[in-house]
Amino acid sequence: MTLKNSPVADFDFVELFGDDLGAGFLFEPFFKPERAQVSSDGVWLEFGYQQSGPDLLSSSCLAPPPRKMLLQFIELARGEPGRLRGDATKALAFARCFGSLGLCAEHGRSCWHKVPPCSQWTKRLDGLTWVREKLSVWYAYSRLARAILNLLANPQASERHADLAWLQRAYRRPTSDPIVAVNRWLGECRMHLMLINTPPRLRLLPLPTGFAQIGFQLAATVAGRRVVALCAGCSRFFEVKRQPRRDRACYCQKCGRKVAQRLASQRYRERKRTQKRSANGYGTSES
Repeated sequence: MTLKNSPVADFDFVELFGDDLGAGFLFEPFFKPERAQVSSDGVWLEFGYQQSGPDLLSSSCLAPPPRKMLLQFIELARGEPGRLRGDATKALAFARCFGSLGLCAEHGRSCWHKVPPCSQWTKRLDGLTWVREKLSVWYAYSRLARAILNLLANPQASERHADLAWLQRAYRRPTSDPIVAVNRWLGECRMHLMLINTPPRLRLLPLPTGFAQIGFQLAATVAGRRVVALCAGCSRFFEVKRQPRRDRACYCQKCGRKVAQRLASQRYRERKRTQKRSANGYGTSES
């Protein structure tokens, strides 16, 4: 959540991309919520924000760099449409770190998905401004972002049918191109560029929400400005320095050589079993 009339906004900016996109876009810092919780019925994520006060100037109130959002966000949910499995613990940890996505109360989409923009669900309580967003919507967007990265990492994999199903469900039409999918994601943010003079730099308006920040990270990844790989051991995405070969398995640091050796041993044993069955079958047919 970016707060209006923030004392930080006049002089303190976060340069989101820089080297990633080849241009310095300026964004007001994102503030972490003072409180974040899952509602008692387990349906909502609830965020309590301060609107003013000297504590807002403290770096402890600011969210980490948005660059870290995407790879954490895509781990919130797995599964196919109709069988989505979300992790409320991971979602709450993400919410406490980065805050709300900026989703509208009526449709569960980016507040800027139409003009005029929709409003968020808000209320004032205990000196905080509270925002509510549905956990199920977070899970759906998490799975959609993963589907886009899956298509980018290995578009021909057999499990891509589930990713294509998510894209079709989200955009109401068949989509297999990650670029098209990212453009539709960003299209819901309805932002435009403006040149400001403090200092002279490009600025995006309206101020990007968490939903838009994730869209920027998807765009940077699909454009090749940021390279991620899918770990063959734990099926998690991780950042790498160069594009890995698609005909070779790659592993994150956590899985490492141990998992690679274990899987290689499994493939070797399976190959031996296949050779043995083939030899036995051949001998039987000859007799």
